[in-house]
Amino acid sequence: MSLSKERLLLCTILLAYMAVGTLYASLVPAWQVPDEPAHYNYVRYLAGHRSFPILQQGDYSQVYLETLKSRHFPPSMSVDPVRYEFHQPPLYYLLQTPIFLATKGSLIAMRLFSVLLGSMLLLVIYRMMLDVFPERHHEVALVSAAFVAFIPMHVAMMAGVENDSLAELLLALAVWLSVRHVLLLDGSDGRSLAKLGVVLGLILVTKTTAYVALPLAILAVLIRWWRERKGVVRRLAWLLAPPVVISAPWYVRNALVYGWPDLLGLARHNAVVVGQPRTMEWIAAHGMHAYLGRFARFTFDSFWGVFGWMGVFMDGRIYLALEMVTLAVGVGFLLVCWRVCLHRRNALTSEQWGVVVLLTVLFLGVLAEYVGYNLIFVQHQGRYLFPALAAIAPAWAVGFLETVKRPVSRKMALFFLILAVFWAAMDVISPSAYRWHAALSLSLAIAYGVRAAIPETLDHFVLAVLYALLWVLDVYALFAFILPQLG
Repeated sequence: MSLSKERLLLCTILLAYMAVGTLYASLVPAWQVPDEPAHYNYVRYLAGHRSFPILQQGDYSQVYLETLKSRHFPPSMSVDPVRYEFHQPPLYYLLQTPIFLATKGSLIAMRLFSVLLGSMLLLVIYRMMLDVFPERHHEVALVSAAFVAFIPMHVAMMAGVENDSLAELLLALAVWLSVRHVLLLDGSDGRSLAKLGVVLGLILVTKTTAYVALPLAILAVLIRWWRERKGVVRRLAWLLAPPVVISAPWYVRNALVYGWPDLLGLARHNAVVVGQPRTMEWIAAHGMHAYLGRFARFTFDSFWGVFGWMGVFMDGRIYLALEMVTLAVGVGFLLVCWRVCLHRRNALTSEQWGVVVLLTVLFLGVLAEYVGYNLIFVQHQGRYLFPALAAIAPAWAVGFLETVKRPVSRKMALFFLILAVFWAAMDVISPSAYRWHAALSLSLAIAYGVRAAIPETLDHFVLAVLYALLWVLDVYALFAFILPQLG
């Protein structure tokens, strides 16, 4: 693929994302993004009081919040009492405050700022993949960026007033700089590590879900030191000095406000959110088997799209189709892993193996945060895995690109044809129970068969069509499910 085509496709992805993000920001009813009123009230407090808010008892009412959600946030009911995000670090809200003041509190304007941050995230993911896969940059980088751009739930979250947008951007930036350090692309002086340190400091005053960036950056320094065996103390000093300087005032303030050692305000938060469903209580009422089933089902569905306050689902057939596509991509990813393991020495350079370690730790770290949170509260929301998109996206891209290779596509067509026959047989045993399983499996078999017949010179066209379908799903989800149920 020529450089001009690559830039054209990247620009198309960015413009398509900005377009659908603007649609969501403009049309999704007010407060129908999870936690949005609480984040908005943080900005309003900053604008009105010129000081940081303090989370207190009474800032969360489960009964009042459930009433608001069930009645779709009617104008007659104020969202002012929804303040349970007042413990959050301040950076996102400080950036939103001038927009709040300039637009007199326009929710749409503030949402569009988050959409802008989302577009910057795509650029960071794209540039990181250029560094990791220089020999296939036009494929892996573009597919990774498109995947992040068009996940329906991610579009919805990036089009709301919430600090996840800035946290994901800064985390991806920290991952990229850590990757560059492992790949020996950032020079040997301390200035590059100081830049990474500044990003880490900004993360510490943005959101705790992105704190995984700190051990990840330290790991990057240790991986490089393991190869060079020199300068580890100096490098760690360059890396860690900026975050200490940037975050110390906020942590000192929290220690004075919430008491030692509650530097993050999380203990205060857990004490304030009385009434939120607790995991042990839920398991006692419904059983472990039901809990694990709900955990798996809701995590997958809400990763792709359960909108509003986890109450607006897409058609079940859409989730089934996404399951099968995910299965196909997973098979492709396993095939790549198998090939890499067979040819371990020649498959990847030592630097690329270091990157694999980094991205694996990123995913496992975010997953551990998600599981740990759900050990306390029942929060089966796949969106909490979005901080790991810098690791999930390249894995998805590699697996997807493997399955659309012509020789592999033939095998995938056969695989889904066999799967379609299996589901058809199951449907005979249990009429109508597996009809859509069979139909969707057959559709994928046909799609892979068609792909196998298309010349490789049209690969970029195949990729564009497939991701255009995901963009269409974004638009369809908005007009077919979100607005009819929440509008």
